[in-house]
Amino acid sequence: MSGLERFVCWREEGSSGQPRNNLAKMEAMAITEADAALLDRLRARDGAAFETLVRTCTPRMLAVAMRFLRQESDAQDAVQAAFIQAYNALPTFDGRSAVSTWLHSITVRACLMRLRQQRSRNETSIESLLPQFLSDGHRKDPKGSWPAVDAPAS
Repeated sequence: MSGLERFVCWREEGSSGQPRNNLAKMEAMAITEADAALLDRLRARDGAAFETLVRTCTPRMLAVAMRFLRQESDAQDAVQAAFIQAYNALPTFDGRSAVSTWLHSITVRACLMRLRQQRSRNETSIESLLPQFLSDGHRKDPKGSWPAVDAPAS
């Protein structure tokens, strides 16, 4: 029995082993068939299929990444790295889970790697070194003003 067939059987019976209603069976098979079709197109390196994956999964993956990283730019970088890793790892994906589940796990690992990198870099804030400005746009502390320039001799 293939991984896809086991998944469909599990979905049809439910985790308790009790049969589900026909609608749930049909939804499970439809989701699985759609996922299998998308996976086949992805493995064939179909650009439109990858675009579909990116468009449908990015909002959820970005939400996952935001929970880990808190900064939108870091989350976007992690999601982009996850999509690149997924694209490169498509030949090794065995199809026992949904593509979105697989992408979710790659996104989580990309976020964890980003957090490890941030911890290993000893970053210090430069806020105290930056000039401070008043609400009217003038500097709060006009320390080094520009030197006066003499008018050119005519």
